[in-house]
Amino acid sequence: MIQIISSNDNLKNIYLDNKDIVVNTFSNYQSFDMYDINILNLNSPDIWECNNSEITKLNMKDDLIPLKQSIKSSNTKTVIAMPVNYTLHYGYNYYGKRLDKSKELKNLNIKITKLLNEYISDEILNYSYDKCKTTIDGFLYDSDFYFSDIDKEKVLLVSDKGNKVNAYINNNVVITTINLFDLKTKENAYERLNSFINVIFKSESQEIPPSWIDDIIFFDDEVYIDKIEHSKKEIEELEKEIQENQLKLEKNSKIKSILYKTGNALNKEIVNILEDILGEHNDFKDVYEEDYKFISDNITFIVETKGLNNEVSGQNVTDAFSHLTIYEDNLEKENRKEKTKCLFFVASERKKSINERKRINSRQETIAKRNNTLIIDTPTFLNIYEDFLNKKISKEEIIKLFNEQFGVISYDKREIEKND
Repeated sequence: MIQIISSNDNLKNIYLDNKDIVVNTFSNYQSFDMYDINILNLNSPDIWECNNSEITKLNMKDDLIPLKQSIKSSNTKTVIAMPVNYTLHYGYNYYGKRLDKSKELKNLNIKITKLLNEYISDEILNYSYDKCKTTIDGFLYDSDFYFSDIDKEKVLLVSDKGNKVNAYINNNVVITTINLFDLKTKENAYERLNSFINVIFKSESQEIPPSWIDDIIFFDDEVYIDKIEHSKKEIEELEKEIQENQLKLEKNSKIKSILYKTGNALNKEIVNILEDILGEHNDFKDVYEEDYKFISDNITFIVETKGLNNEVSGQNVTDAFSHLTIYEDNLEKENRKEKTKCLFFVASERKKSINERKRINSRQETIAKRNNTLIIDTPTFLNIYEDFLNKKISKEEIIKLFNEQFGVISYDKREIEKND
């Protein structure tokens, strides 16, 4: 049986035909111990009136105060349904016979909480204003307020979005800001209330087992305990394997980024790949404006890198080999001789997929040949590096490609040899 204590007469009509629910007023409610659940409905505008010029009490104070003792002395379940954002009217004008002042409850949260603590229950905590919706068993409930800083184990309900706490339990008293008695609709009134009660008190009948029960081994407990432990170890190993594989994929993604990167990011990855192929780390310092430099087979390779949105132009090639020219001019000044060559790594049309990119045209190829430069497009360089990792091409063979070819690099990706 449920007792609803309310000053709203309409609730009596709504639950008139339901034998499980009794609706009484604040001035004439029955003993809490006669019912399984007692619900205090504070959703009524006539509760929120004060004749004083300042909000120091509520006019219904004398009807509300006995509730505090009723809650304390009863072992039954109590639900306090907090109000929606009513306007509290106060400051009685004896000449005009009206309340002249008003404030919304959302602006009186601390003051109202203090009054409700005094009249009804110390378990009511400060609330904050925020209109939310909560779904229970397909029914949608509104609430104008929520509670903050509620211990996790005391939280009973939160809003659909934002996880705003709108129902909690403290010392066997449930406080909720959900509007349980939405008078806009009489339809499914009992079902809506019952859904709320079932969710709130669903754990009441489920006694928590004592801690020592886990020490009692029954029948085939050990078999399943071992299986669970074995599965946990397998999961742990698989998670570790996934993590390792993820790191490998991230490393591969960094390498593949030479297909679309530009600037320092492109240069860094090109250099990393070259150093891996060469098997050495080069403490390169940019002295003559080149992007990178390495020496192999008695040849000094001047490396330039470029990421382009468009096709490779003649000016791009000229800019690349100009750094070779600067380097050779400085050799001459220092009276040194070296065999040199420019390697121009380029990610042209970098925003397009590889299949959509055009081949470097013959004019740019001719300029490169004429100026001791090899243009290496990054898709081809990626193929070379993949073959190197698969041990299908050696470091020496790659250096030979760099040394002997001019213009635009030519390389066919090598197929993996299949065993008969």
